[in-house]
Amino acid sequence: MAFARGNSIGLEHGGKTMAVKPTVVGYQRALEGPESADVIRGRHLIAAFAAQESYTLSEIFEESDPTQPSAALSALLDVVHRLELRVVIVPNVFHLGRTAWTQQATRRQIERAGARVDVAESVPSDGERPTGGCPPNTDVQSPARVPATPTRRQPRPRLVRRVPPVARSVWTGRMDVVLSDLRDVAVGALSLVVRLDHVFIWQGSRLLAVLDRDHLRNWLRRPLRAFAQDDVTLSRTQRGRLHLLVDGSTARLFSRETVQQLAGLV
Repeated sequence: MAFARGNSIGLEHGGKTMAVKPTVVGYQRALEGPESADVIRGRHLIAAFAAQESYTLSEIFEESDPTQPSAALSALLDVVHRLELRVVIVPNVFHLGRTAWTQQATRRQIERAGARVDVAESVPSDGERPTGGCPPNTDVQSPARVPATPTRRQPRPRLVRRVPPVARSVWTGRMDVVLSDLRDVAVGALSLVVRLDHVFIWQGSRLLAVLDRDHLRNWLRRPLRAFAQDDVTLSRTQRGRLHLLVDGSTARLFSRETVQQLAGLV
């Protein structure tokens, strides 16, 4: 994917031409807290990159609430669309998602709103991963403005697969799942979109994971260890419920009834 710098706009004023700097916004994950060293460093990277590219930085959207991991992204998409902004700056690609799959999904959402993503930081010369954002599944990051391709903990599912004819019908559709905390208080919701070969986990406008349907079905039958894919980790409790971790944050629970329904449909 090619990226190009934004061009300044010339305006006539008093016989002189003044260059108007394009307005841009920033985006980063800030789950460690707004005053953490990584978050502050991310702000400096975004501001420095904007100045280097002759942009006017308007605002930085930060995901700081682990219970609503896509709230800032939704607000950013609304502003980009409404103000017709053309550039969104992130400190590094891991602020778009933990794996290449979720990074590309977030990038596509921003591009559909009308903007492109510029990455402020590339790989250091010693190969060490830049700090901040989602913990990746590898210690190697691709250069700036190039999507990263980290090693995945589960085999990356193929979106196209030759499906042999089957005698029985296979259910596909959407499940809306209520999440609760350890005290059984509702704290949010997810959408599970089930296709022939894959299960897509969405929270609001953010794609959290793409699971291979066969792997998920087999794991639900025998959940001997945690099931980690993209930005989520699933594990089974002794009471038959599911623990859900997003970006390694506080555990959320699927009810036992939801687990049984999912196992029956998948």
